[in-house]
Amino acid sequence: MQVPNLEAPLISVIIPVYNTEKYLKKCLDTVLSQTYTNIEVILVNDGSSDGSGAIIDSYACQDGRIRVIHLPENKGVSHARNRGIDILKGEYTIFVDADDYVEPDFLEKLYVNLKENQADISICGVDLVGFPEYVYLRKDDFPCVVSGDQAVSCMLNNNPFGQEMCNKLFDSSWVKKYPFDEKIYYGEDVLFIYQILKHTQRVCYIPEKLYHYIFYEKSSSHSEFSERQYTGVFVYKFLHEDATQNHPEVLSELKRRILSLNIKFACKVIDQKVINRYSTYLYLRKFRENIRCFSSKEILDLSIPKRTAIKIFLLYVSAEAFWFITVVYGNLKRFLK
Repeated sequence: MQVPNLEAPLISVIIPVYNTEKYLKKCLDTVLSQTYTNIEVILVNDGSSDGSGAIIDSYACQDGRIRVIHLPENKGVSHARNRGIDILKGEYTIFVDADDYVEPDFLEKLYVNLKENQADISICGVDLVGFPEYVYLRKDDFPCVVSGDQAVSCMLNNNPFGQEMCNKLFDSSWVKKYPFDEKIYYGEDVLFIYQILKHTQRVCYIPEKLYHYIFYEKSSSHSEFSERQYTGVFVYKFLHEDATQNHPEVLSELKRRILSLNIKFACKVIDQKVINRYSTYLYLRKFRENIRCFSSKEILDLSIPKRTAIKIFLLYVSAEAFWFITVVYGNLKRFLK
């Protein structure tokens, strides 16, 4: 156990835990061995059915900086994070995912960066491990200190600030004022960050990749389609409506994301055998409505992959045609393999 430096402000590290026993120990070991030692680690067991609960209880017995909450059933990451927010004591707050890990000086460098720049939020670079398609659209001369409004534009335009939840050290007052929307199960982190950024005065960034964000096929953001995932469309529709008044410079990017998200969900719905044909058709009509509402030649001229643009066009024209061609193409790919 590390001895806390009580002269430094307390940082609350909130870690929601759900069936991550395979990765949890590495995450906890890297958090508890931080060079910045005055921390409280709030572990929220979100109704895990594996050995995660026993692991966090064991760690809590060994380190007095750990506080544990066991929830009786799984209610989602937003609910779990909010339960952590309810009891946090730190002047600053950061969120870590239980299947990721961090560098030893992760908290120290974020804190020093925040204090030196007198900022509300401090952000570091992220090491994206195993992601098949993910690119930062970054400029080499990107500023390291910006206003909250500039940070919103950076986040929504895929600049280095990124939309990841866990590379950002927040002043706890903001976290308590704008908690997670528990009705949102997909894109809840984007909504949370957006709500805080647009009210802050100063945001600072260091490009060093101190947080390791791991891609797992079975993670919630990459799992099969569900009505819960569709809440992500509501998030981006809200952002688009809000940005119309406050950040018109990001409207094209938001439209592109709405189109891409609906196509992603449309393909998932067709691939899933558990969804019956009638429900599949209803979902496709819903996706088509969104496509028709937000598509334009200007948006399709952006950096949308050609394959995605073709799918957008097909779904725009006809849900039935999109369904038929997607099935035929999928069967042809499997046959050729």
